Amino acid sequence: MGQTGSFSVSRRRLLWGGAASAIAVGLASKLSFDYLTGQDAWIEKILRKNLPGIKLDEGSLALFFRDIRAKGILQALRHRSAVLVDQTVPAPTNWVGKLHRANEGRERLVLSEFLLGSNFFRTRDPTRETITYYGGSSVCGNPFAVFRDA
Repeated sequence: MGQTGSFSVSRRRLLWGGAASAIAVGLASKLSFDYLTGQDAWIEKILRKNLPGIKLDEGSLALFFRDIRAKGILQALRHRSAVLVDQTVPAPTNWVGKLHRANEGRERLVLSEFLLGSNFFRTRDPTRETITYYGGSSVCGNPFAVFRDA
């Protein structure tokens, strides 16, 4: 008569296994969903942080996100992991020196790609005009290069 209300060991293991599986599946689906949306959000955060007061064209930002994905700048697992950590819990990114330097390098690369592929350097005052990303240059991306006839 005493066995009706208690869990057996196998049932308890089954419940724990099911809960662990549900958590793992939920976490995996969230991480795979966050991979693209979190990556785009991180890129946009970097641009807005480093270009305060600059109005960015929303439509061209989507093109920039696609270009960054196509170039594979953030494809390596360590890059994706660092971006995910920086998006979810940014404090450890600043505490761990190696992670901070790596993220800083990625930030510079992303910002440089955006600036060189946009009209940022071609406007008189970037704070008064909307900055639009057109895509990377196939010839020379240096906006400061001066080519003279030899």
